[in-house]
Amino acid sequence: VQTCALPICERCVDCGICTSLCPSGALRCEAPGWRLQFDAKRCLLCEQCIPSCPLEAIALVLERPTDAAREVMV
Repeated sequence: VQTCALPICERCVDCGICTSLCPSGALRCEAPGWRLQFDAKRCLLCEQCIPSCPLEAIALVLERPTDAAREVMV
């Protein structure tokens, strides 16, 4: 089972384009602060958000479970 991280760099201006295209709601701008937030558990790995960002502020990073996590899953 792969999980993911979505580092959002300082270039992000919270324009909302990526949140409007995210089919699962993994990307949201919510209070407090109305900053872009990412929920890895909801991410479908569709990658629609990456090309949608006009400032190239989003990158998807796939993570493999650690050995300890693999033991728990077995």
